Amino acid sequence: MFWARLPGSSDDDNSSVRERAHLTVLGLCAGALWGGLALLLAASVLGSAVWPGVLASPVIGATVARLTHPGFARSAGLWRALWSLASLYGGAMLFALVVAGGELLRRDATGAARLEVALQPVLAVLWGLTLSGFVLLLWPLAYLTHRFIEWRLD
Repeated sequence: MFWARLPGSSDDDNSSVRERAHLTVLGLCAGALWGGLALLLAASVLGSAVWPGVLASPVIGATVARLTHPGFARSAGLWRALWSLASLYGGAMLFALVVAGGELLRRDATGAARLEVALQPVLAVLWGLTLSGFVLLLWPLAYLTHRFIEWRLD
């Protein structure tokens, strides 16, 4: 089991490995929940193209958690809010890139059409998140996700 003490390592090293593993697991779970939310919000716009993003959501969640949660945990006040906003847009962009990759594979586009196929999900996610106002709903949810992860890590 990867939580067992490694030969030649200190308790601090093992504690750090356990904490990173726990953060990854929490990120996988949070990503799965965010993927379900993305399915509810984006399926009407993206149609069946949303599925690669939904299926990759646990990995996206773990990636976002590993990249942004340490900064969130070290910060206070407004900086925490900004870290949660960064995690929201970072996760949304990773989601959009996975959807774009799925569309490129599905449509087998060539030339200029390839760029259009790749950009369409990215622009749709940015438009949907920012200009439709969903950011006002999802930003506090991203903040609460970080707070939950922080609570579970303590």
